[in-house]
Amino acid sequence: MFRILYVDDDPILLTLAKNFMEKTGEYEVTTMTSAAEALKSPEILSYDVIVSDYEMPEINGIAFLRAVKDTSQNLPFIIFTGRGREEIVIKAIDNGADFYVQKGGDPGPLFAELMHKIKTAIERRRAINALRKSEVRFRSIIQSLDEYITILNEKWELVYSSPASLKMFGYSPEYLVGKNAFDFMHPDDVELVRMEAEESLKKDHVSVPLPYRLRKADGSYLYVESKMANLLDVPEVNGLVVTTRDISEHKNIDNDISLKDAQLVAISSK
Repeated sequence: MFRILYVDDDPILLTLAKNFMEKTGEYEVTTMTSAAEALKSPEILSYDVIVSDYEMPEINGIAFLRAVKDTSQNLPFIIFTGRGREEIVIKAIDNGADFYVQKGGDPGPLFAELMHKIKTAIERRRAINALRKSEVRFRSIIQSLDEYITILNEKWELVYSSPASLKMFGYSPEYLVGKNAFDFMHPDDVELVRMEAEESLKKDHVSVPLPYRLRKADGSYLYVESKMANLLDVPEVNGLVVTTRDISEHKNIDNDISLKDAQLVAISSK
């Protein structure tokens, strides 16, 4: 059940709206005759949506809207105003109102439209909040990883760089965003990585870990290994996600083994 706060200085309209909406069984409507009264209520932020008239004594609907948004940007707010008040509609939208409904006409269609706008506003806000929570979880996970995560667009430019870039390469994420990924690769490795990256643009391609070298802020090169995932078709990502890890320690071990093998070969040939 949706909890609605409806504020209007017209008690007859308050009663009509409350009766009409509550008879559907989907709404619990609390009515108040002034914005000043509503703002003093300790429960004001507990409602699913606020519906407010514009022209009211003391505090009008736009001032009420601003006061609510100063406290909570997430609380849906609908202006329920008289016809012919286009300038009020513009002000309402500019100040963060989710919707407006113009009063007048047959109460049945009028309140049906109002309920439709209420449902839409609540569902939209819930979707936005869910997306924000997902983003917070995503960033929390990414920031705790030692692996370096980037998101590239189709021009191979970084649109996201995880904080691990500072520790791994000496570059801040802010510095890297907007840069072309290939500009930081060792010249001898660019062609190989480019071929793999272009293969990753194919939907059915599964990237394999690819070793190559990336330039650090001090000019030296770090041996890394990357995997790529094409999420260009996912609206929330819209990019090529690259996971990179430092393999320089393993590379040094391999180099040491190769050097020892060469030394053994040299000794045995004497």
